[in-house]
Amino acid sequence: MTGGAGGCDESRREQPNWLAEQQAALRQVATLVAQGASPETVFAAVADELARVLHVLNAGLLRYESDGSGVVVAVGYQPGITQMPVTGDRIPLSGDDVGAQILRTGLPTRIDSHENVNGPEAERIRAAGIGSIVGVPVIVDGHLWGAAIVGSKGPDALPQDTEERIGDFADLLATAIVNAAGNAELQASRDSLEVLVSQQAALRRVATLVAREVEPTQIFDVVTDEMRHCLRVGVVGLWRLETSDEITLVGSSTGPEALAGWPVGTRSTVEGNNLVSQVLATGQPARMDSYADAEGVIAERARRVGLSTAVGVPVVVGSRIWGMAAVGLVTPGSLPADTEARMSDFAELVATSIANAATRDELQTSRDNLQVLADQQAALRRVATLVASGVGPSEVFTAVAEEAARCLQVGHATVYRYEGVNTLIPLAVCHEHQLETLPEGLRLSLTADNIAETVLRTGRTARMDRDDDAPRPHAGRFRGLGMHSAAGAPIVVDGHVWGAALVGSTRAEPLPPHAEQRVAEFTDLIATAIAAATAHADLIASRARIVTTADEARRRLERDLHDGAQQSLVSLALQVRAAEASLPPELNDQRRTYSDIVHALNDILRDLQELSRGIHPAILSKGGLRPALKALARRSMLPVSLDVNIDRRFPEPVELASYYAVAEALTNAAKHSQASAVAVSARSDDGDLYLCVSDDGIGGADVRTGSGLVGLHDRVEALGGTIQLTSDVGAGTSLDIRIPVDGP
Repeated sequence: MTGGAGGCDESRREQPNWLAEQQAALRQVATLVAQGASPETVFAAVADELARVLHVLNAGLLRYESDGSGVVVAVGYQPGITQMPVTGDRIPLSGDDVGAQILRTGLPTRIDSHENVNGPEAERIRAAGIGSIVGVPVIVDGHLWGAAIVGSKGPDALPQDTEERIGDFADLLATAIVNAAGNAELQASRDSLEVLVSQQAALRRVATLVAREVEPTQIFDVVTDEMRHCLRVGVVGLWRLETSDEITLVGSSTGPEALAGWPVGTRSTVEGNNLVSQVLATGQPARMDSYADAEGVIAERARRVGLSTAVGVPVVVGSRIWGMAAVGLVTPGSLPADTEARMSDFAELVATSIANAATRDELQTSRDNLQVLADQQAALRRVATLVASGVGPSEVFTAVAEEAARCLQVGHATVYRYEGVNTLIPLAVCHEHQLETLPEGLRLSLTADNIAETVLRTGRTARMDRDDDAPRPHAGRFRGLGMHSAAGAPIVVDGHVWGAALVGSTRAEPLPPHAEQRVAEFTDLIATAIAAATAHADLIASRARIVTTADEARRRLERDLHDGAQQSLVSLALQVRAAEASLPPELNDQRRTYSDIVHALNDILRDLQELSRGIHPAILSKGGLRPALKALARRSMLPVSLDVNIDRRFPEPVELASYYAVAEALTNAAKHSQASAVAVSARSDDGDLYLCVSDDGIGGADVRTGSGLVGLHDRVEALGGTIQLTSDVGAGTSLDIRIPVDGP
């Protein structure tokens, strides 16, 4: 720096107390240094003490800058000094003055006369009347930091020990600077540690929430609050990328005024050059130190909020940019250089939360799908069990309507049969989990372009996801049932579309994906049931035809025996009896022979009559079931108690089946049961004929071991009836028969 004005009072310099005075000054400065006083305080004390103890009118401290200039950091003056630098002045060091020479050499320097010194500072020194100037470098950690300079006014030079005495103060300056730097570094380290601890605590709090699987929407609020606190900013926002050019604010932390200007849920278009567009375009952190030139609606909204500077980082989930986080100041200034890195720590936790939520959603979806599959399979098993048990198709239709509605969680399910190409016949309806009673003979017209028509026309599954897609004739009924979407699948029997199963949803959202395929799994079972029922009906009809044919053959055989062989035997017996009568009395042997022949013919005739009754009981044809059962009871080898509560004739196949069933049961009881008595009952009720033959024998009978019972089983089933044998060992045998009197 430029030397100051003033002179050296030699008389005072020679006083014996100057050393004590200097030591006192040094102790005072050293005390400040030891107490950790700020560098500015130490600088001012050194300048003042230099001016005082060296008895100069000017002392100053100069700090060298990287551009080759010097900055005055402290000055000490005696009263009356003018035209001299003050603290904070920047001085050019391009000449040969003391400050410039020390900068070049790093050595103590003195100039006792400035008459021949070059440079702008030398000009000012001469103008101020400065005489002698001495300067000493201030070395900090081996590097030239600055200089301590004193000056006198007048022709006399400063004493020869001035450099040494200034050097004592320069050493204290260096110590103070080193201490200050160390203190600054220590404080910076403490501040950094505090920031790190605060950041880690915040990250742990957020990570704990993430680990607890808190929903991302709650994480957003916590993260923005934590970022605002940790980064000490005025505004924090978290945005979700909706499309390539739209974002939505999903979380924020700021003051009420800023929040009112940019509330959560705001959707904005990404356009122009701004922080958001930069982050989303590059997938990298970005900062904007001024919004003066930022473009687009986002920049305009940021200016209204009052942002002066901002930093943004992407939120990357997987390999895709999910959105971004941004922080900003609403006061002048800039954000620290590590802001992006610190924000990225929070962004990673947000990404983890989102990814975890997505994983949980996928897992839940998988569980839901598995449950749906399990429910579907259970429902299909229940229906398949019904089909396998041989229940009638109507029960299967009802079961499918109920199971499909429950399994697909829809409000409506219907099973239809097609009649021609224009008519639908509802067979079973389940609406809002309740089976509906259908009016007898209900028929619906089949209109083009609805689900049922599409299924019939294409033979494939179909669906309709909006109620306004329903054709006009069906739209009213469709909406009247509260349905918004529907799906259907064909019932295919023997390669032809026999009918359809349809489901309809009462919810606003469409039916689940593949609903029509799931309905098709039920229609496959319906088709199986119909095919099985058809086959069973064909089998019953075939059995009935066989039984009828056999009965007709029996009837013809009985008639032929009665009209043919029996009549011939009667005629032959009469002829033999006449021949016997014509023999003379003395031919007794011949007469006995003829008589034996007649008896033999009569025995043959009786056997033939008994055989004829077994082939086809004539009494049954003439009198009906009541006298026929009485006749069987009379001829039984075991005592029979008879309880016949019938007062009408039945169709011939019913009476024949009943007669032969009782006859076979009585025969088996006599041959195998070791019974002492048999009870036979018969009654008619609700269009069915019920027969029961029971004995008190040893039991153990098996319908599979007797061809007679097997034949009875076929005969009864051919009429649509049932036959049940109960024969526990030691508990007798009971044969229970039910035959529909009006056919199957």
